[in-house]
Amino acid sequence: RISYGALARGVDLTAARGIEYIAGSAWHGYYGDAKAQIDVYNEYPDKDIYFTERTASGNYEFGTNLQWNCRFVFLPALRNQAKTVLLWNIALDDTFGPHLEGCSDCRGLVNFSQNLESYKFEPEYYVLGHFSKFVDPGAIRINATSEDTDLETIAFQNRVTNNGIVLIVLNPSKTTKDFLVQWRDGHFTYSLGPESIATFEWNGEAIA
Repeated sequence: RISYGALARGVDLTAARGIEYIAGSAWHGYYGDAKAQIDVYNEYPDKDIYFTERTASGNYEFGTNLQWNCRFVFLPALRNQAKTVLLWNIALDDTFGPHLEGCSDCRGLVNFSQNLESYKFEPEYYVLGHFSKFVDPGAIRINATSEDTDLETIAFQNRVTNNGIVLIVLNPSKTTKDFLVQWRDGHFTYSLGPESIATFEWNGEAIA
């Protein structure tokens, strides 16, 4: 496992023994920059990059947590060769437990009351859904650009189901953004609210 700042702290990956038996490297996103993944990928292009851990913490508004997780966890990891993005914990109670020392305010994707009579989905659950519901395993990331500096985009072409195109748009700003999506000869418009995510999917040939 490697944190983003590990290379700066002097970890020598070339010293790994039995590297021919290693599928790739696993990364945590608590320190440093996701671009460090590219350094390892360029050194070992036959080894995969896996982003395997980030948790949510802090008492912020729903929209703030939603856009932060997408902007600073999913997008950097996937733009820098990660084949996976894993979040933890799956479920915790409303006192952020159980835990043994460690983080005292980390949220699960789902938080249950201690008597298990109620539960709520946390913002990170919905961020994960925007990717996991639409992007197939083995999908290829394709280029997507935005002329609005406030909007962040990432796109994929699925290969398992229908070769469809999946576009995920994040608006991290505090204002609604109107934009136009263009693919080949087709286009559509959309209005995305503040601190929101939208996922679009089409067949890859044209926008109907």
